[in-house]
Amino acid sequence: MKQISNVVLRITSQDILFSQGEMTKFIRIGISDKNDNPPYFDKALYEAEVDENEDIQHTVLTVTAKDKDECKCQ
Repeated sequence: MKQISNVVLRITSQDILFSQGEMTKFIRIGISDKNDNPPYFDKALYEAEVDENEDIQHTVLTVTAKDKDECKCQ
């Protein structure tokens, strides 16, 4: 089974009132997988909306990866 060492998230913001008001940014997340089960996400695509006047500390979306390996975290 091939292990994924990176996940690239594409984040696009769009102003629904102006067609030219769109911006895309990419976030690369490194994945450490030292066991034999790769991490996985519940969905292949996540979408969220946020009001343009929302507080800067507002959480827009939380994404969690899961792994079937036993965690021996300390």
